[in-house]
Amino acid sequence: MKKRNNIKLHILKIFFQIAVICIATFLYNFFHSFFTLAILLTVIILPACSVAAALVMKAQVSADIITYQKSAVCDEKIEYKLILKNSGWGLSLNCQLICTIENTFYKNIEKNDNSEFKISMPITIHGSESVSIPVTSKYTGNIRLTVTDIYYDDICGLITVHKNVQNDADTIVYPKAYDMDSEECLAYMDGVSETEESTKKGNDFSEVTDIREYQPGDRLKDIHWKLSAKKDILMVKERESVSQSRILLVPNLAGGKERVENVISMTYNLTRAFISENTSVGILIWNGERYEWMEFNIYDKESVMDVFSQIFGMSCYGEEIDIINLVKNFYPHLQSFVIIDERDGEVSGEIVYQ
Repeated sequence: MKKRNNIKLHILKIFFQIAVICIATFLYNFFHSFFTLAILLTVIILPACSVAAALVMKAQVSADIITYQKSAVCDEKIEYKLILKNSGWGLSLNCQLICTIENTFYKNIEKNDNSEFKISMPITIHGSESVSIPVTSKYTGNIRLTVTDIYYDDICGLITVHKNVQNDADTIVYPKAYDMDSEECLAYMDGVSETEESTKKGNDFSEVTDIREYQPGDRLKDIHWKLSAKKDILMVKERESVSQSRILLVPNLAGGKERVENVISMTYNLTRAFISENTSVGILIWNGERYEWMEFNIYDKESVMDVFSQIFGMSCYGEEIDIINLVKNFYPHLQSFVIIDERDGEVSGEIVYQ
């Protein structure tokens, strides 16, 4: 981070002020009047008081960023408020606040991509000033708006005082929700469930409450094949719920920003679709900084937003990794999991079996 000077002298203005003092001194020595004496004292005392007040005001001025929108959706406007406070009796007509905005979720992909901007506003006597900052993000993640520095001039403009503040406000931006194809969701559920049922004898994810004739739309995994063979008609097991089934999603957060965005969007909407089918979801996110997997479990609609806010609080790893073998090495006991990735410009899920 670039080091910033605490006080900057405006040499030309200081020389000009010295010249004014010299002229006022000459006039007083020439005329020896109370009027020229008043002018001399004014041009000496006023700059001194102006500089002293500016230096004292540094401990009394502060800046903060707040937002009442802790969450938003892509392309939705977020309102931040920048507040400049002064608890003392000094003032400045020329004050600049330095702010930065970044998406911390993508910091490993777009390094040093902090967008810096300046806002000018006056410092009032024993009061506060505020300004609204609207922000819109087309990408998901954690949008962080930070006020980093305050620069203000004294009344006479002889010096500029710098104060570091470093206050920020975060807003989680979620993907846009859309309805997933129910057949696609069922395909994932059937593939994962059949694998686990075949590897664990007697394993079932729901309670069979009745056996009835097959109806269009029934899942193939629910067909009672032995009974169907005896009756020469397809019979299915009617289940009370599938709340114990679990889909493990592994989004590949490598590559460019657009690719990661597409993968995150599909993972988010697949999760919502599975939850609506009473199927719990596990999500594995690779943490490259800590070299470990972060596992999140989602059992209901309320926990979807909470889990993705935790994911967006991390940062995607950006660099390409062998994600399938990485999962297998860390979780050799898994029978299957679903890799969410983009290939040839299309995002899809692939069931990986072990």
